[in-house]
Amino acid sequence: LRIAVEENPLKPRIDVVLRWIKNRTLLERQLQAQLEG
Repeated sequence: LRIAVEENPLKPRIDVVLRWIKNRTLLERQLQAQLEG
């Protein structure tokens, strides 16, 4: 698995994108909570 990950240059980019999407969904939930509350 480590070798495959090291040979795959897209892995870090995918991790960054997933992290960004996760952070964005959390921000959207907070905004919705503020609007509803």
